[in-house]
Amino acid sequence: MIQVTVIGPAIVDILAGGVTKQIFEHKSNALSDIRMSFGGNALNEAVTLARLGVETELISKVGNDDAGKRVVDFLKDNHVHTEKIKTEDGLSTAINIVMVDTSGERFFLTNPNSNLRKLDFNDIKPWIDTMADIVCFPCLFTSPLLDLPIMEELFRLIKQTGKTIVLDMTTAKNKENIFDMKKMLSYVDYFLPNEEELKSISGGLSLEEAAKKVLSYGVKAVVIKCGKEETQLYTAEGSKKVPIYTTNQVVDTTGAGDTFGAGFIYGFTNHMPISDCVAFGNAVASLAIESLGATNGIKDISEPMRRFREGRLS
Repeated sequence: MIQVTVIGPAIVDILAGGVTKQIFEHKSNALSDIRMSFGGNALNEAVTLARLGVETELISKVGNDDAGKRVVDFLKDNHVHTEKIKTEDGLSTAINIVMVDTSGERFFLTNPNSNLRKLDFNDIKPWIDTMADIVCFPCLFTSPLLDLPIMEELFRLIKQTGKTIVLDMTTAKNKENIFDMKKMLSYVDYFLPNEEELKSISGGLSLEEAAKKVLSYGVKAVVIKCGKEETQLYTAEGSKKVPIYTTNQVVDTTGAGDTFGAGFIYGFTNHMPISDCVAFGNAVASLAIESLGATNGIKDISEPMRRFREGRLS
């Protein structure tokens, strides 16, 4: 039985590690690592969930091209259910260039005309009645075809079927703010932005004020991911800072938020208290950033669970 439905993009990533600011000063550069991988917020989350042992399906769209076939094969190899992925003729599957500097920060080169930006309402609506009990949308603002009114309608229809909705986001592109998002957020159960993303929609409020405003719309919990700092959890009962898991091996922060989301959802599917869901998400993310590529560092449940249970906290 499928436990989680993830909705969003699935793409190819070309990862280039060890990039410095001098890269454009030379016609040829020797880097520490260059490899092909797979990415997109939804793919990262779905693959991580599957590796943690959660039965997961992905609703997405790829092109009828070699990159699209590779994406679907990769998902199948990782035991993600792919029956609801649409293959579209004439659509290019995104091949992103991800340049990672020596501190693990990343910089993206993307194709705005690829499947990364082309997921729309009609790719998702046919599957509403057959979605799992937990529905995750980790990529608000990625596709311009899924604007706030469309997302409001989509979430309304999903919520009518009694599902739990978990929402994550990228940085707002068109000055959207939480006041514009009030109706849409009223259908969301758990909201997982990072601090920069929440700031982009805060409408001038502080992060704490923004989190409390979102809670007032009916969201059960707001979780703010803060990179190297403690994760902030806001619920109707109050706020709490949840320590992160330290690591001295930061290689690539690509997908850290997506893998956090997968860990959080794993905790939710296993009936953990909300603060433990956050802590387990932090454990999974700490493992992800130790390898080049969003999901390459997560093999199965064993190491994330060990870190969570041993409480190797900052």
